[in-house]
Amino acid sequence: MNTPTRLTAAVPAGFTFLAILALAAAAPVAAQRPTTPGQIRPRPAEGREPEFPLPNIREYQPRSTLVVPVHRVPRAKYPAVDFHGHPPGLTSPEVIERVGAAMDSLNLRVMVSANSSSGDRLKQQLAAIAASRYKDRFAIFTGLDLRNV
Repeated sequence: MNTPTRLTAAVPAGFTFLAILALAAAAPVAAQRPTTPGQIRPRPAEGREPEFPLPNIREYQPRSTLVVPVHRVPRAKYPAVDFHGHPPGLTSPEVIERVGAAMDSLNLRVMVSANSSSGDRLKQQLAAIAASRYKDRFAIFTGLDLRNV
């Protein structure tokens, strides 16, 4: 009587490891959804209609959630420096007096005008400040006039 023989193939252990590794690497590729050219991944709500109408910026009125005590500071405790101020044109003694009085009421020692003055306007401002009693209280950031370059 013949006994059934069993055919066994010797599979190297390295081959089994490589096969499992190839299947593991191919699984994420098969799970990806198709995208349009140039699209990296689908957008979160792609294919859905919005539940609410689109907001209008003119109707937007957010409610403040800030909860802090109010501390009004009408005057600085120590002399302060405003190093980026935009005062009105400092070309006349009246304007310089008005801005200087406002600075005194706030205890503002020095204001740096960042209005980017240049040319004749800068010369007028420097002359007006030098002739005022606030000559040591203002500094001016100049600007470049690039129109004729």
